[in-house]
Amino acid sequence: MLCEAIYLLFALYVIYLIIDYVIRLPKIQSYHDKYVFVTGCDSGFGKMISIRLDTLGFHVFSGCLTEGGLEQLKSETSQRLTPFRLDVTKEESIKDAYDLINSKIPADKGLWAVINNAGIGGGAAPTPWLITEDFRAAMNVNFFPLVEISTRFLPLLESANGRIINMASVLGRFSFQGLAPYVSSKYAVEGMSDAYRRCLKPHGVSVHLIEPGFFKTNITNIVENKRRFMQMWTRLNSRLKNQYPLTIVQKYTAGLSAKMDKLCSSDVSKVVSAYERAVTDLRPRARYVVGYDAKYIFLVLQALPEWISDYLMTRVDMKPVTQ
Repeated sequence: MLCEAIYLLFALYVIYLIIDYVIRLPKIQSYHDKYVFVTGCDSGFGKMISIRLDTLGFHVFSGCLTEGGLEQLKSETSQRLTPFRLDVTKEESIKDAYDLINSKIPADKGLWAVINNAGIGGGAAPTPWLITEDFRAAMNVNFFPLVEISTRFLPLLESANGRIINMASVLGRFSFQGLAPYVSSKYAVEGMSDAYRRCLKPHGVSVHLIEPGFFKTNITNIVENKRRFMQMWTRLNSRLKNQYPLTIVQKYTAGLSAKMDKLCSSDVSKVVSAYERAVTDLRPRARYVVGYDAKYIFLVLQALPEWISDYLMTRVDMKPVTQ
């Protein structure tokens, strides 16, 4: 009897997966009539999805922090794409972006999608090293701009029954030690997106999350993270420097670099494809989990009892010499 029940549940689950797969296949129509706004387009995922959407025929507004990023993107895309300077940490810059986009979108079209892609790593270091400013810096880029942009652009999104697509992370659902500022900001993105999704549905606006695992990007750049790690060590007081002497720190960063090089996937096209599906799927998912590590390591760890996942994760942490 028990075996029959298990087989039945398994069969129902397989049927569910098949149905879920099939209903996600249809795409929206008339890409050339739709307008998309993307942040953080100087490089990485933002630049790549801007180019991808431009190639598909969308009208794309790409916010770039630097003039160099703007010019490079302009040289690689068609006239459908409008690159412009955008600093997501400044409310006035976001307001200027709204005024620009609103002036260029036909009154009867609205904005089909906002892709909140801009983000930073926020510094990787043991938690005792961190100060409030480390968390504030991460939140000022990874979280607060999503709230400001989503709120300001909501009228344009409502006009098109559009969608908000937020860059989160699987680390917004499972914490990885040493990345507390980044993890905290992504947990905030997850909570904000869930709340917005439920509240905005009656307004005709949907909200979606991209949840990548570890990919080789500027955020996971090993050289830059090691530089930032050592910079954070130099500001420690004498007590913490005694607990984390330079020799141990250097040994730890060398080992971590090797691990990160193996852990981070170089196939960033998977994340770009998830962005594309979130924009073009007729029935988009609430969450797009991207990467084998995200699906088969971190979400599995999340499902384990805390005492097991805590034990496993602390095996890769750096311990102070006093312990």
